[in-house]
Amino acid sequence: MMQYRDHVSLASVLDAVSKHRHVSIKALKSPLRERRIAWPRQEFMFLAHELTGFSLSVIGNRVFRDHTTVMHGIAAVRHRMRDPEYKSEMEAIMGDLGVAVLPRFYRSGALEFVSRRSAHG
Repeated sequence: MMQYRDHVSLASVLDAVSKHRHVSIKALKSPLRERRIAWPRQEFMFLAHELTGFSLSVIGNRVFRDHTTVMHGIAAVRHRMRDPEYKSEMEAIMGDLGVAVLPRFYRSGALEFVSRRSAHG
């Protein structure tokens, strides 16, 4: 069975967040801190952490941030996902990446994903 880490790259996560949130990749990598850019950047950090095997430092380097900023971004997204509407938006981005969320996604605190290709084929 193919796992999500076999087919999700940092570039694909950055691209999916950029397209879904209508924010350029250049803006996501910029030093701008306004919410319309910072929140999608944090979503990139969260998804990259959960869907790739890369370290916090490598993820941060992609958007010119350090690992502690990535840790904060991940925590911020987890907190915002308590809102069902926001959770649905994050699931839509995951869908763009070809990743399905298993039912235990939020209950266990540990995120588990499986490739849609694996789930259907």
